[in-house]
Amino acid sequence: MEKRDILRIEQIRKVYADKSQINEHVVLGDINLRVKEKEMVCLVGPSGCGKTTLLTIVAGFLQAERGNIYINDMPIHGPGPDRGFVFQGYALFPWMTVEENILYALKLRHAGKEEKQNRLAQLLKMSHLSGNEKKYPKELSGGMKQRVAVMRAIAAAPELLLLDEPLAAIDFQMRQLMQEELYTLLMSANTTTIMVTHDVDEAVYMADRVIVMSPREGEIIADYHLDMARPRNRHSPKYLHHKEQLTLYLSESFNIGMEHTG
Repeated sequence: MEKRDILRIEQIRKVYADKSQINEHVVLGDINLRVKEKEMVCLVGPSGCGKTTLLTIVAGFLQAERGNIYINDMPIHGPGPDRGFVFQGYALFPWMTVEENILYALKLRHAGKEEKQNRLAQLLKMSHLSGNEKKYPKELSGGMKQRVAVMRAIAAAPELLLLDEPLAAIDFQMRQLMQEELYTLLMSANTTTIMVTHDVDEAVYMADRVIVMSPREGEIIADYHLDMARPRNRHSPKYLHHKEQLTLYLSESFNIGMEHTG
């Protein structure tokens, strides 16, 4: 049975004015995209192509000039508990413990004490953080901070999880290991996910689909499906083929960007 669309992005347009308030820059021009239930989608493209802007509009943190976004056929008009968001650098509350950070979303939902404790125990087990719930972010490794950020985002069981380059600050030596950890967490959460990344290898490893955007008003130049079994072998011919194809699409996007600004 075909999976249903959980997210519909229809004719989204976003414009920024320069400091003079006279000249306008169209970041997103009439963007259309659908995402199916339990799908893992990555957005890639050159800096300035509108990846994070689109993600932020879906989150409800930013308003578009035109267009509509629907989750389960319901229009969104601002942030809501049906969407969880993981920021670059994790954005954990430094004055809160691991436990308090994770439970923050449930606090906003006014969940009862028993519900919060049951959910906390489940999330700590899922993320292998049991025994660390009383620690503060400054006491955690980068990998542990990442897990706390993801657990906080999924604590209220959102329909859609949004991640804005969650591994951007990680050095190359740790990046692949943390990609594997992050993917395991996302599969355990069993939710629909959209992730912004600038890393082609990361997109091939993580995603079911990769959306390649261009600096020409955020135009989608490729909607690329990855037909590979999991866990993925980074050295397999199919994996390397997908990396090569996506790299070509990304090069095309960079060339469009040069023409667009030239």
